[in-house]
Amino acid sequence: MVEAWKVVMQLQHEPALLVSRARRFPQSTGRNLRPRQASLAAYVLADATGGKPDVLLLATGSEVYLCVDAFERLSKEGIQARVVSMPSWELFEKQDQAYRNSVLPPG
Repeated sequence: MVEAWKVVMQLQHEPALLVSRARRFPQSTGRNLRPRQASLAAYVLADATGGKPDVLLLATGSEVYLCVDAFERLSKEGIQARVVSMPSWELFEKQDQAYRNSVLPPG
C-alpha cells in the first residue's frame, strides 16, 4: 500500500484516487517486484520460464492473489503463464511502448 500511495502522490496534473479495504487478502509473493515497476502502474509479478507465456493473467487489485494461485496451478500442468499486477490501466497506457510490450507482449 505504501508504494501505491507514493505513485498517487507523484501525480500532479490529473486526479487520482487510492481506495483501501479493511478486508484481508493473502499477501502476494512479490517475486519480481521492483519499486520502479510499481510506479509505472503495471508490472510482472510472476513469469513463465524464459519469459514466454502462453497465457496472461491480469489483476488490478485484490484479485492478484487469485492470479498467483492460478499461475502456480497452471505451472504444475505445464502451461506457461505470466501474472501482471496492473493497479492503473490509464497510467500504464501512458508508459513508453517498449515498457508496455515488456509487460504485455504483442501478439
